[in-house]
Amino acid sequence: MADIAEEGHLPRGLLFDNSMQAVAGAVETVKTMATGGAGTEVPGVLQKPLEDVKPFYERVCAGCVNADSSTKTFVRQDYDEKCEHGVNLVINSFFQQWHIATAMAAYFENDTVALPGCAKFLKTAASRAKADALQFLDYQNMRGGKVVLASIAQPDSDYGKEAKGDALHAFQLLLALSKMSFSQLRELHASAREKEDPELQDFVNTKLHELALATREMGSYVCELERVGKGLPTFHFDRRIEKRHGLVLSATVKLPVAV
Repeated sequence: MADIAEEGHLPRGLLFDNSMQAVAGAVETVKTMATGGAGTEVPGVLQKPLEDVKPFYERVCAGCVNADSSTKTFVRQDYDEKCEHGVNLVINSFFQQWHIATAMAAYFENDTVALPGCAKFLKTAASRAKADALQFLDYQNMRGGKVVLASIAQPDSDYGKEAKGDALHAFQLLLALSKMSFSQLRELHASAREKEDPELQDFVNTKLHELALATREMGSYVCELERVGKGLPTFHFDRRIEKRHGLVLSATVKLPVAV
């Protein structure tokens, strides 16, 4: 009875032999996978990590320092060239907006124009455009794309228009630029959806909402300037916008909903 195991009533020697056989089988399985013979089915194993990671590992190894092609980067994954080109287009568009808005702010701050409220608002618009450009630039690098900056055309330095006035002309131009950027973001979102890139879609969605609110803000100012006309009304508009600066619509303010 001493030679019989309590569990299953099997001899102790037989239990030991079965355990050693199981260990030997596991060792052989590991050896087989390590030598490239992982194609054999292993009972109870649903995944084969060493095989699944192989294509990703090869792509990582294909990356190189100072790569001359975006396909040889270390981090690029499922990032289509059409999306990469669209991001570069948006980057350059926002930098162009920043350049134009800065020129506008300098014009209205000049002592011969002296509309500090308009100048302050345009400086804020320029800062926002520059920040958006840098965010998309960082995103391009994060996804393993290549940033390509185009040359920026020289903006106008004089926004005086006899027919409609300089303030209305400048705000109309800024509103048109905002609408253009919104359209470009829509096209980029469509490209991301076409190429099944949900990460890019999510990033563009947040910027679309911010830009929609900024467009609403500028559209209101264009309407006010159209209503009041030029001359003394423009002076009062400038003083009011200077007081409201920083309290106007932004990406953190919800628009009222009519019931």
